[in-house]
Amino acid sequence: MINRHESYVAEEVFRILKSGGHFITQQCGGYGGVDLIEWCKGAGTVTPMDWTAAVASRQLKDASFQITNAREVYPEYSFLDVGAVVYYLRAVPWFVEDFSLDRYRDRLLAIHQHIQKHGHFPAKDHGFLIEATRRA
Repeated sequence: MINRHESYVAEEVFRILKSGGHFITQQCGGYGGVDLIEWCKGAGTVTPMDWTAAVASRQLKDASFQITNAREVYPEYSFLDVGAVVYYLRAVPWFVEDFSLDRYRDRLLAIHQHIQKHGHFPAKDHGFLIEATRRA
């Protein structure tokens, strides 16, 4: 069974998976985008969701799965212009739910100035992959 970026209930996955079956899930971690959100909303305004490979692995183990592989990454990406930041925030509206050009004009100008000075605006993502097996 393959799961990509969707929620699941470990016990239900275990229940429907055949003995010896494999479950693979790719998840967006709870710490992705925090720096970009805080740049918009203000430092200390974000409480990241504690959704990590360790948390998900523990849930799967508690449901009687054997974890065969768990990988976690925190890649950094860069915005090269403020237009890309606007596009991104519109594409993922759950990051800054009240985002609009007017409301965040000052913050966008600050990002633009940061890009002008440093050549890019860095942001970090968070994701993980887990492979688990229902023991035969």
